[in-house]
Amino acid sequence: MTAASASTPRNRLTTNPLGPLPPLARLGGASLALVEYLGGLAILAGAAACAPWTRRRGQPRLLPALIRQLDDLLRIGLPWLAILHIAFAAFLAMQAFFRATFAESNGAVVGLGLMRSISPLLAGFALGGVLAVQTVLTLADGLRPGLDDDPDALVDRDVMLGRAPDPRPLPDPGRLAFVRIGAAALAGPLLVVWGSALGMLVGLGLSSTLLGVSSGIYFGLFFDMLRVSDVVGIFVTGAAYPALAALIACHEALRLASTTTPGQPRPARDSLRPIARIVLLSALAMLVVDAAWFTLTYISGPPFGVGFDPPSGHSGVNLGGSR
Repeated sequence: MTAASASTPRNRLTTNPLGPLPPLARLGGASLALVEYLGGLAILAGAAACAPWTRRRGQPRLLPALIRQLDDLLRIGLPWLAILHIAFAAFLAMQAFFRATFAESNGAVVGLGLMRSISPLLAGFALGGVLAVQTVLTLADGLRPGLDDDPDALVDRDVMLGRAPDPRPLPDPGRLAFVRIGAAALAGPLLVVWGSALGMLVGLGLSSTLLGVSSGIYFGLFFDMLRVSDVVGIFVTGAAYPALAALIACHEALRLASTTTPGQPRPARDSLRPIARIVLLSALAMLVVDAAWFTLTYISGPPFGVGFDPPSGHSGVNLGGSR
């Protein structure tokens, strides 16, 4: 046996012995990264939940900081949601014009369509984008004293000019998260109510002008088909979607801040990837919760949900609920 022939079996056995492992290694790494990410979200959520009960010296007060954050979200969210709801309400109302539904049902189509799904998702998506940009840009240069302080508070001149160290402590991540999650959870239902009410008025205007539907018929069928779950959903999903976006935004921003060197501003391009992750992951989380909420209300039965048992003499699901 020659040296070449003797080495052939060995080469067949030893050529790329780890060939099947790289895909498995990538899968394992992705699984560990997912567990780590979800664990970080859970830890941050726990720290935010404990923030009101752990007062620390030198930290800004939570309620004024939360009110300032809520004011910022509403200033941006109210006009933005108004524009979005005008477009979506007009789209829903015009379905009867194109004979996709009955003109008399326009009140239920527009009102319930907005309240049950469209308005909470629009509020969540809009606030998710706002929180992604706002939170990442706020923390892109790292944690620094005075992040949630009153902007009108007086600061020592030497500290402001960098001549003396700032005596204030670094902000607590749990308190930062509590302020943003709490403000988002409060802003969400307010924006849902605002958008749904405005959309109902837009739908009424189009229905009465183009289709001759009276306000009594428009609102009558809407209230006739309104259920407990529709009202509860405004506050549950309206608060949950923006709160999820705020939690993810704080987690991503704090991860970015932990890698920032003090005194060295981070290039703007380094913030684009966390912002994109926040928007995408927030939207995915909202869709998962939306599907879960829809399933819960669907199987709960009247008066909370649709229910599976149709009335006698009627085949299919009773979309109006039992009366």
